[in-house]
Amino acid sequence: TAILQRGASAIDAGESDDRWKVTIDGKTFPGNEQAIDQTMGQLEFATFERRVIAEDDDRATFGLDAPRVVIEVSMGRLGQKLTLGGPAPTPPGAVYAEVSGRGVFVITKELYAALDVSPDAFRSRRFVPYLSVDLDAIQLDGDGGARHLVRAPWGGPGGSGFRIDPKTPFETAPELGPVAGTRVNDASLDLMLASLGSMEAEAFLSDEEADRAATKSLTLTFVPKDASLPKGVIELGGA
Repeated sequence: TAILQRGASAIDAGESDDRWKVTIDGKTFPGNEQAIDQTMGQLEFATFERRVIAEDDDRATFGLDAPRVVIEVSMGRLGQKLTLGGPAPTPPGAVYAEVSGRGVFVITKELYAALDVSPDAFRSRRFVPYLSVDLDAIQLDGDGGARHLVRAPWGGPGGSGFRIDPKTPFETAPELGPVAGTRVNDASLDLMLASLGSMEAEAFLSDEEADRAATKSLTLTFVPKDASLPKGVIELGGA
């Protein structure tokens, strides 16, 4: 089951904006705006092939007592429920659909396929929690040693950059001399930030699958400027 919320529902849930959120098995994630908007468009412009005269005892025959998909829409005081049942004889691949208060219809296989969406499809595939402008520090730990970067006190045409945390030992070749507190190489940092900006999930795993696969060879910790916000942590590793 996926619960999609925004607007007043999001505010009631303690959210401060109207972007889509999706709740799956009690856990709330940022929504995939494109996937959700596509589904909303399918609902808004959905049409039926034909109306069906159905008696109460026809519900089991039409597969409506054990539906494939149930969609409930809340719009303030208004509500609508769409139940997708079993296969209809024509056209090929068609499905019975019941709309609350309006009756039973037949819809095409294309409309059914567009509405039969996996809950995970509504999750945003972007999982890096903050933009670089929101960060006070970026910490890398694991393979390669500790590399802790903090916001620099100096300014520049691109705003304040990052420097290597003076408080963290930074292993390097002796001939390079001490590097703690020195400016971070902008080109290297920009490459990492660009990679983080384009980072997306290919698939979502269960906690059990992730535990079996993960080796945690590198941990990225993002420290936001706003001290009231939580740190973001991404663990990388595992084939």
